Amino acid sequence: MYRSLENSAPSLWLARRRVEREVPFAVVGGGLVGLSTAYWLSRRGEKGVVLEAENLAGRASGRNAGFLLTGSAEPFVQLRKQVGMSRALAFWRRSEENRRLLRSELLDSGEVECEFLQEGSWIAAIDEA
Repeated sequence: MYRSLENSAPSLWLARRRVEREVPFAVVGGGLVGLSTAYWLSRRGEKGVVLEAENLAGRASGRNAGFLLTGSAEPFVQLRKQVGMSRALAFWRRSEENRRLLRSELLDSGEVECEFLQEGSWIAAIDEA
């Protein structure tokens, strides 16, 4: 079956206005990691672009906890078994620093107005023996 393309809608890519410019960096993806990367680069005075196919934080970053927790989603004991005590502790400390940065850079500074409530977490553990 032959169908004429004369009356079909134009391609999304062809319908968009083409903009050409050179930038020092381009972040691909407007999720939690991409936007964080762009934020910290901009704090250093860098000017670039974020390339996102759809909506900012519209996929996984818009539907998950964003890993705004201390430690990992996996229990510390399991992480320690997989990577060793020193690396597990380093990961824990990095996540604590991440939460401090979130609070000081965005929330306490007034950059982002939201109803952020820092809550703890609790995991019950039993001895494996």
